[in-house]
Amino acid sequence: MTQIDTAIEMFYRRNWGCAITLALAAETQIPNPETTFVTSKLRSVYGAEFIDRLNEPRNWLKHPSGPDTATLLEMDAFIAILRSISKFSSQYRAWSEPMAKFDAWFKERLSDN
Repeated sequence: MTQIDTAIEMFYRRNWGCAITLALAAETQIPNPETTFVTSKLRSVYGAEFIDRLNEPRNWLKHPSGPDTATLLEMDAFIAILRSISKFSSQYRAWSEPMAKFDAWFKERLSDN
């Protein structure tokens, strides 16, 4: 939970790299729940290659291979946080206050459009 909450804080600070790293580290540490979560649903609909593409920013941040530079986008960080919150809430049936606020922030942005 701490990794996800801190990833959310980094997102609001526009620190995409830290948000991606923390959110997807948290997603990896959470046991696979019996219920569907975002990553499992995306994998079943679009395949493992799609998840590999979503993981490219994390892999670039994590491993010393690949190109020397990369562009990290707000959407990359958003999706990483969404994935970690989804898996956390599916496994533990709970949300932290920062997770709930992030959800409300996202829904507010959707309604603005």
